Amino acid sequence: MTDQPPPDDTAAEADEDQGVIGEIPGADEGEPAPPPAGPGRRRRRPWVVGCFLALLGVMLGAAVALLVARRPAQREEISTPPQGPASTRAYETRLLFSPTPRRPERTPDIIPAESRVVYCFYELSRVPSDAPLSARWWHEGEELGPLELRDLERAPDADHALGRFSIYPPTGGGDEAAEVEPPGGGQAESAAPSGFATGVYEVELTSSEVPDVSARDSFMALPNAAKILAGGGEPAGPPVIRSLQTCAGVSEDGEPVDPAAAFPGDGRIYVAFTYAGVTPGAVLTVRWWAGDTELTDARTEVAVSAEEGRGQAWLEVGEGQQLPPGDYRVSVHLGDEGEALAQTGFTVTAAPPS
Repeated sequence: MTDQPPPDDTAAEADEDQGVIGEIPGADEGEPAPPPAGPGRRRRRPWVVGCFLALLGVMLGAAVALLVARRPAQREEISTPPQGPASTRAYETRLLFSPTPRRPERTPDIIPAESRVVYCFYELSRVPSDAPLSARWWHEGEELGPLELRDLERAPDADHALGRFSIYPPTGGGDEAAEVEPPGGGQAESAAPSGFATGVYEVELTSSEVPDVSARDSFMALPNAAKILAGGGEPAGPPVIRSLQTCAGVSEDGEPVDPAAAFPGDGRIYVAFTYAGVTPGAVLTVRWWAGDTELTDARTEVAVSAEEGRGQAWLEVGEGQQLPPGDYRVSVHLGDEGEALAQTGFTVTAAPPS
């Protein structure tokens, strides 16, 4: 019998090592082992796979959040709130005037002075439709006081103050002529019977319920407005002043009474004149002078309603006072022009000894 070498312990250990290569730790006995990895393919570590899945989850979550954020938000139906006086439009505060009861687009340039009534159309968008209203008015800058809102009509379906009222001449629309003293003194002008005195009227409308809201506007009253608007009142030549005279009085038709060049200082001194070539709607200014000093308080404006006509004014001092004796003059100007259209001089004499 041939003696065999004893078994090599080193080889046995190698065989044991080869028997466990490729085994997956923790595999149950009886279950087939997964196939070995191919050449050059590295097996993924369990912690690497977990990190990858966690990262993938984060990325998917971010993508979903981004998509949700980009979706248009669903609009909520909001009921329209009740419209207040000016909830959806600009505030309106205005007055319009017309000689007829039809609401105009704008106030006419001239309203006939012969009108028995002028209609005022108002709108105050911040004032409730049923709020109390009050008005004041002026003629040529002189306040006439409270204006009664006669024939007041409110728009029935309006959600703010909107309507119309009637304006009658200062005397209330009687058969007698209305008389309004021009600002700065001068002879009172008479309008046509039941009509308005010539000049510019201003009206201001307010409400005690909303005191910070008001509307103020104006209209001009002139006689023979239809002729003026048709072009018949345009002047045929340059403005001129004729027959400028100082006198002790003026007749009803504008003629000078007792013309003179010297007057006592304790009474009125009148000036009467005729004019031509003046554009209707213009103003002639009468200015008084003591020497070279103007008596500014006596300055008077005469409204012109036709191309030619008559004008007048007067100078006087307070009761119990006298004008100082000396040389005086009076001049007539077109509006605010410094150059006079005409002027004349007169003398104030010393009062006789008592």
